[in-house]
Amino acid sequence: ERRVAVVWCLDSPVPDGLWDAADRLPARRIAWLRCHREGAHSWIEPLAAAPGDVTSRHIRLRRLAATPAHRELAAYWA
Repeated sequence: ERRVAVVWCLDSPVPDGLWDAADRLPARRIAWLRCHREGAHSWIEPLAAAPGDVTSRHIRLRRLAATPAHRELAAYWA
């Protein structure tokens, strides 16, 4: 079967809900890789190729848990 992959890059913070909608792509046999810029930092996130793979929500929760500046990061995303 033919598989499709999408690399989706943004030059700004991710608009609310955009990655959540794209997280449904693997259920349609479309793998996707997300990348975006936050200020001077670029983020390339894990490939999601199948249902159950890492989602944007997982990434947000991991980043919030890993930083001592979780309040500032949450405010930046808001």
